[in-house]
Amino acid sequence: MLTEDLNIENQQQVWDRFREGDDTAYSLIYKEYAHVMFSFGMRFTTDRELVKDCIQDIFVKLYSKRQQLNSTGSIKFYLLVAMKNELFNIFRKNITFYSIHTMEYDLASDIQLEDKLISDEESIERNNMISQILEILTPRQREVIYYRYIEELSFAEIEQLMQINVQSIQNLIQRSIKKVREKFPDYVLYALFPIIFQ
Repeated sequence: MLTEDLNIENQQQVWDRFREGDDTAYSLIYKEYAHVMFSFGMRFTTDRELVKDCIQDIFVKLYSKRQQLNSTGSIKFYLLVAMKNELFNIFRKNITFYSIHTMEYDLASDIQLEDKLISDEESIERNNMISQILEILTPRQREVIYYRYIEELSFAEIEQLMQINVQSIQNLIQRSIKKVREKFPDYVLYALFPIIFQ
């Protein structure tokens, strides 16, 4: 897969090929990242069609303005920012406006997060345990954990997405880990979240 096989240099090459009009590079980017954008968008709304429309609109805009695009070191991050901005613009135009930063997550939308953490999707016990862990975190804590440990974004990238400084991000992460450790034994956390709680 593109995200797994390409290092930063190769991602830049694919992006540059797309900017130069290479339709194959454009198709590769769409096939690899459309589902990532969909999962990301569903964290902010339950409207699947809206999210799909946003993805299509973003790729149409990218294609039509490809020669004007800047270089990027991370295609995924570029597209996540574009997705968040697209949703924000739509919400802003609605009569009832609410900030994308204060929007409450539906726990059901965290299924994507759980799917990435669980190698054995048939394990009901693990699913239930992860749901319990997620329930004790605030929406912002779940968001920062998702960005840092699931999407593996840098602090600088998270800073742009959440519009809070790096120190606040680190504080959120530490409070999240502390809160979970107070409620669940370490052996459970090591089994379910080896990357986070090592």
